[in-house]
This record gives sequence, C-alpha cells and structure tokens, in this order.
Amino acid sequence: MPRRKAPITAQMKRPMIQVWLNGKRDRLKHPIGVYVFEALLSVSGTWQEREDRVLVVLEVEGSTATRTTEHSPEVVLKLGVVAQVLSTTTILLDLTRTTRRLFNIFIATLLSTMHFGKHALTLSCLTSVLTSLPLTAAFPSYGSLAGLSERELASIIPSLKETLPGKVPGPLKFNGTKLINDAAHPWKPLRPGDIRGPCPGLNTLASHGYLPRDGVATPAQIINAVQEGFNMESQTARFTTYAAFLVDGNLVTDLVSIGEKTRKTGPDPPKPAIVGGLNTHAVFEGDASLTRADIFFGDNHSFNQTLWDQFVDFTNRFGDGIYNQTVAAELRFARIQESIATNPQFDFTAPRYFTAYAEATFPYVFFGDGRVPLKPDGTFVGVPIANASLFFRDNKFPEDYHRPATPSGPSGASALFEAHPVQPGKNANGINSYTPDPDSADFSNFCLLYTSFASTIVQGLYPNPKGVLRRNLIINLQNLFDAMEGRDCEQVFPYGKL
Repeated sequence: MPRRKAPITAQMKRPMIQVWLNGKRDRLKHPIGVYVFEALLSVSGTWQEREDRVLVVLEVEGSTATRTTEHSPEVVLKLGVVAQVLSTTTILLDLTRTTRRLFNIFIATLLSTMHFGKHALTLSCLTSVLTSLPLTAAFPSYGSLAGLSERELASIIPSLKETLPGKVPGPLKFNGTKLINDAAHPWKPLRPGDIRGPCPGLNTLASHGYLPRDGVATPAQIINAVQEGFNMESQTARFTTYAAFLVDGNLVTDLVSIGEKTRKTGPDPPKPAIVGGLNTHAVFEGDASLTRADIFFGDNHSFNQTLWDQFVDFTNRFGDGIYNQTVAAELRFARIQESIATNPQFDFTAPRYFTAYAEATFPYVFFGDGRVPLKPDGTFVGVPIANASLFFRDNKFPEDYHRPATPSGPSGASALFEAHPVQPGKNANGINSYTPDPDSADFSNFCLLYTSFASTIVQGLYPNPKGVLRRNLIINLQNLFDAMEGRDCEQVFPYGKL
C-alpha cells in the first residue's frame, strides 16, 4: 500500500513538538515550528509555574547534544534561532491537563483556518492571528465538553447553538438482509478535513454516505446508520452510541466526531469534560485493539499494518482464511497478553473491558455476507480476510455486500472471554504487572458497568453542570438506561430529573 503523502507542515522539516501530560508520554506530536508554540502559550493564560515545563532536546546526527529543562514558556522564543538551523530539534512539553487542552485547541484552530504555503509564517503573523481568536472560537461544535472548568463552560456554552437531543430512532421497519453497497451510497475518498477514527464500521459508513462524510454526526444519525448499514440490533446500537456520546461528544450541540477532536462539534463545555471524539483513550477507544496501537506507543486510532499482519496470520492459522469466532477468541487473548508484556500503562478495566470483547465480534457478525446462513451451532460463518481488509484498511464495503439477515449484536462476546478468561485489571507497576481490579464491572455484573459509568465516569467529567448542559445530560443518560431494558438494573440519577 503506498504511503500517504506527508502534510505540508511535515514537509517543511520544522522542529517537532511532542506533548506530554504530567510526566507521561502523550500521543500528540506537532511538526510545527517553536514560534507557533510560543504564540500559543502566550495566549493560553494557563501556564502553571513548576508544573508546566518545556524540555528541549537538540539532536545532531542522531545523538543527543544538549538537553535543557525550563519552567518558563519564554525559553521557546529564545530557542527559535537554534530551531531554524537544526530541523531535528524536539520540544517536549510536559504540561498539566488544562494547559495541554488549550494548546491542542489553538493548534487545531490554526491548522484548520490557515493555509501553509511554501514559506513558514512569521512570528508576528502567528501571534496576530492567535491573539485575535476568542477562546470560544477554538472549540468545535462537536467537541466534547467533558473536563472543562466551570469558568470555561460559562464562557463557551453561550457561544454554542443549543440543541435539544433528537428523538431516539426505533428499530428498522424492514430488518432482513439487503444490498448495502448500492448506487445511492457509493464509496468516496476522503476530502480535506474529513474525519475517520478507530472504528472501521463507522469509518465505512461515513465513506459510503450512511453517515455524514465529514465524520461528524448526531447520536440519532449513528443509530440509524449502524442499523441500516449493518442491521445492528436496536438495543446494542443505542447503548453503544449513547455511552460513547456521553463522554466523547458535545452534549450542547448534539454532535460527536467519529475520530479526532474537531471544531465542527462546537465549543467545549468546562473541564474535566472531554468532547474529544471517539479517538479519546480509555472510553470508547482503548488498549489491546486488534488493529490499532495502544495509546502509550503514540497513535491509537490509525490503521496499524503490523497489527493487521497479525490479524491476517491468526485468521489463516485458526480460521483457514475466514475471521470467525474461533479466530476472534485467540486474537483477543493474544492482544491482551501483548499489551501486558509491552505497555507499562495497560488498562483493561470497564468500560474498555467490555468494548474490547465486543469489538472483536463485530467483524464476523457485521462484515460477513448476510445471505450466508449461520452455522449449525448458531454462530456466524465469518468474513473472508480479503473482505475484512476492505473494511479495516480502506473503509469500504465489499462490492456485493449484504447486511446480516437478522438484527444482530456482539454475538459471542462472553464466549471469547470464556475461551481464555481474563479478569478486569491493569499493569500496576510497569510491564508484566497485571493486577485484577475487583471494583471493575465484568461479565457477571453488567449492571455495575452502567452504574459506575453514569455515577463515576460521566459525573466525573461533568461534576456540576448547569442549564442546557444539565438538561441534555439527563436526557442522554435516560436514553442510555432505556437501551438496557430487560437487564433489571437500578437506574441512577446523578443530576436529578427534569
């Protein structure tokens, strides 16, 4: 597969800016000059003495020549002359969450609103543009509000277009198999600004127009799309959508990115809200993905060729070229073991614990040919590796793809666990230190997943919402609970009732 052309900013061979968070490596890297960074910090107003710092590493011919540690953003401007000469200079930003968030916001705004030509922008130009941007202008309409302070929420929410959550879609009227890759939904290549993320199913739906092609959608659009495109069972569609939306979407504008954070979802609410899109780690996306790397290693959302090669190998060894439930059980367990052995920050607690097993079932449930009957034991036949590669690599339906014959969910998720039982837990002290977490929900207590999600995760992101934000949180939490009918779970009301 030909490599994608590097963005213009990377082609300019500008110094790298790598963001850390509280002393730990983050996934963010920005090939942008230090002048941009200085301008961003000068307008952020959140620099915290002795907490935020700049670590500068100058590399000459592959070896580290100088290392400087500073607790002041002004040092970056002084290093500008050096950075102009040494294109291998790396700026490591060890930031607190607040400063990092604003840094990312301004970077995203700069890249999406300015065109980089053949020549680098001057410091005066950058500073002029950035300082003229109000804080709210940098927040996307689909950006998550989770994690922002009350002061930030108070300034941002009034700038958003308040949207009452849409009506929850019902089940399909016709729920049999049918051709999905049809003339009304042709595959189209990405346009500049289109967003894709960690879920190949949603990526494919967007590339065929079942979802907005820019990758920004409402919860109702996602529910309709996964039902129409994959015949996903209604409860599964609603629960997964509202769970992801509550932590990764913008609850004021009713929009969510299926990938990275974007301005299209509108301004963010106060911290600790996220509104970071489905790329956000440890909520929808998580460690031990089948085809995406753990966030500890950098990029947690792009297609990973090495992991795909492993996917193909396991499919050939355990499924004779067909990805099925047997392959899924072996590959799911292998990826968990690899993360335990290589990722010192590996976290396999709920909700990721459940999504990890569920996502391993999706290819053999939803990507196979719906005209093929089930096996005698009631399990799905699976998907040939050639067709699976179209979904994972190209975000494309096979030419004659027909959706499943009946509404389906993560069939066999518990069977994958039972094949190689692993209790929820995390690496507590570096690699190979996996320790079970008795407080995490598991397959024996699904209701605990709901209560801890609503009362701990969501409430932790939105500790004291007011006005439209509180209203929409209550509505969407109700939508989440309604998707659990039949499980006999006790409903919780962290924000009261309307």
